Amino acid sequence: MPQKNLYGISANFCRVLAKVKSTSISRKELILLAMTENNLTEKQASGLIDRNIHFLKKQGLATANGFNKYRNYIFTNELLENVRSLSNEHTKNYHLTSEQRLLEEELLLTRYELQAYRELLEQLPQEKHKITRLHKTASEKLYQLNGKLRAVNQLISF
Repeated sequence: MPQKNLYGISANFCRVLAKVKSTSISRKELILLAMTENNLTEKQASGLIDRNIHFLKKQGLATANGFNKYRNYIFTNELLENVRSLSNEHTKNYHLTSEQRLLEEELLLTRYELQAYRELLEQLPQEKHKITRLHKTASEKLYQLNGKLRAVNQLISF
């Protein structure tokens, strides 16, 4: 079941509304936006627009002018600003969680690297100087990654 936001409209329609430049837009333009933004057929996009416009009209957040092919929708500024800010928030959170995932993977890899240096030190004691230097570099990288990951986690939870 599609997610609904505070206005009762779908997340797919929110993405479309976030792209609307002015308070007034034709139905045809809205359908084209829905098709490109959500990779929908014309029929699917038309249904998405009709359902969600209905919810907005019931709440007094949108009105319609014109008939059939020449219909224009007029949205309130408040609605468009809220949808854009929600869209920006989701985009920011997506980038932060992607960064978090990459840092966690890099951190795990560095931990395995440190473990490998400890094992190599036991197997090759004659290379102690080289292995110790590499182990120190990997340890510093581990601390940096932990710091970055902590910062990203704090941003996500804030």
